[in-house]
Amino acid sequence: MKHVKPGKGGAFNQIELKELMGGTKKTERFRSSETVELAHIDKEEQLDFLYRDGGLLALMNPQTFEQIEVPVDMLSADHQRLLQEGMPVAVEKYQGRPLFARIPKDVTVQVTDTKTHVKGVSVNAGFKPATVTGGAMVKVPPYIAAGDNIVINTTDMSFVRRTSE
Repeated sequence: MKHVKPGKGGAFNQIELKELMGGTKKTERFRSSETVELAHIDKEEQLDFLYRDGGLLALMNPQTFEQIEVPVDMLSADHQRLLQEGMPVAVEKYQGRPLFARIPKDVTVQVTDTKTHVKGVSVNAGFKPATVTGGAMVKVPPYIAAGDNIVINTTDMSFVRRTSE
């Protein structure tokens, strides 16, 4: 929120608003004395990913077995590629309708393709590109080979560590 005081008159607050259902953004100006009603977003719900059906993701509540569908574009293209059956997906709702979805911060995937390691290259050498299960691209250290399981940070799609899972 920016406090803007025009040349004459009272102080204004300039706020960028986003339409919850359509995503349209606009900037509005309100007097300091005016109030704005905040939208109530329902508590985050952990649902299990079941399958993808065209442009929809089928998710299930593991306690109630209730299933819902959310648009696949609620997730970035990289996150869509990382989805695995049974993976928890956090969903926030507004008035009972899904609004936001996100996958866990750390995900374990298998490297499906990368350049082979050259003997004698230092462990501290630069990173190389690798393709992981689902087709997402990640930069990995040179000692990582196809078939290795790795943990990646989904926030920035970065390598975290190699794992034996």
